[in-house]
Amino acid sequence: MPCRLSEHALLEGRVREGKDIAVAQGPILVDNLASFKEKSAAGSRRGIIPGGGKYTGGDRQLTVAIRSDYRTVRMSTTIADRIGRRFYDYNKSGIQEPLSTAKSNAHLELVVHERYRDNYPRYLQCIRHMSLTEAPVEKHLRMQQLERAIMFGPTSEKSALQLEAVGSDGVPILKKGLASQSPEARFRVAEALAYLGNEDGVTVLKESAEQEPAFRIFALAALAALPKSESAEALRELLSSESLETRYGAFRALSTMSPNDPSLGRISTDAGFALHLIDSTSKPFIHLTRHKKSEVVLFNVNQEFQLPMFVRAGSKVLIQGNPAANGVTLKRITVGEETQLREVSPKIVDVIRAASELGATYPDIVEMLIQAENQHNLPGDIAIDKLPKPGRVYHRTPGDLGGSGGKASQTPIGNDGLMPNLFSEQPNKPVIPGTSSEPPDAPAGMNAAQGSNTFEVL
Repeated sequence: MPCRLSEHALLEGRVREGKDIAVAQGPILVDNLASFKEKSAAGSRRGIIPGGGKYTGGDRQLTVAIRSDYRTVRMSTTIADRIGRRFYDYNKSGIQEPLSTAKSNAHLELVVHERYRDNYPRYLQCIRHMSLTEAPVEKHLRMQQLERAIMFGPTSEKSALQLEAVGSDGVPILKKGLASQSPEARFRVAEALAYLGNEDGVTVLKESAEQEPAFRIFALAALAALPKSESAEALRELLSSESLETRYGAFRALSTMSPNDPSLGRISTDAGFALHLIDSTSKPFIHLTRHKKSEVVLFNVNQEFQLPMFVRAGSKVLIQGNPAANGVTLKRITVGEETQLREVSPKIVDVIRAASELGATYPDIVEMLIQAENQHNLPGDIAIDKLPKPGRVYHRTPGDLGGSGGKASQTPIGNDGLMPNLFSEQPNKPVIPGTSSEPPDAPAGMNAAQGSNTFEVL
């Protein structure tokens, strides 16, 4: 049944109810089903409705709060104008409008640029590395320094972000960084180029996602932010990667960038969940989700159940596989109703569609596939929310250090606060500054908040 969700606040000793901001509805996926390797009594009493929430409130913008020691009308206007010159959009009349507005001497309102819609932490990082005021000569000298720093791993993150913050003027210097001997520097350069709308770094991003787990999540997010044929083709090729998380990560990125791409193989179901058949050349793999959407993705279109098999899809649908007939029989048995039958091939996609026709919901399909996994009826691996993670450690190579013979080191790439919301399973955590040091020419410190999250921006 639909449940309307609204804000509540304690005011003057009484709980006040605000406007409705969401509606929740859908079948419940019990936690024990989603955690098929770790059963618990508590997990049987707790559940999730994947994709069950629909936001019904107004537009949500970022609020940027200026530190108390810098709160003047002039400062807030200067910061808003600087951000607005770099990030802007066009209204229905074709008039250019800045994406930042000074609302008072204490805070600004910030609209997320379309290219950063699925990675707003990167948007805030870019703003963080802007120069507030800079003379032409100062800018020229700084660009020369960035051209040298972009070639080395330890200094490439901060340099790439500063060049991205400059805008189109930083593209020529970033392109030179693609020739660096440092894998880390090439990745940072390619990432910045993608958010500037340039496809020259697509090959580097594809290689980074496939070969270096520490870069993977950010490389896939950058490819998703670049709606070009080159990036779409790179993501299609990654759908056949040997790494399971790379395969599903590429699927998530491609389905976000181009939801109607034919290679996603979307099939409609009677139960309303998404079913995708991916023509992958790697070993068979089934992916399920329990956050944000109800979705089954089959990598390898010809996957078949290993017979004999007897499983359930919920309490009403029984599924039996007969190896002699090389087929599967599905029965819907309900008190007061006539028994319904379906006979299909052992192909997993055919069984899922038939179960859906008989009334099986997404949690029922998850239960069926996990039972099949436990009974060794599946031809390959199965996983739930197999997504790349931020904060993995990267081991720098001699090329990252410019061949100077320096001591090899390791560094975490990103953190939980910098996770692209494209891949976040839970509500976004506070955005934490990256591993680079504070830019020396950063403007006055500010804080920004979206909902209950608060984080430093500049």
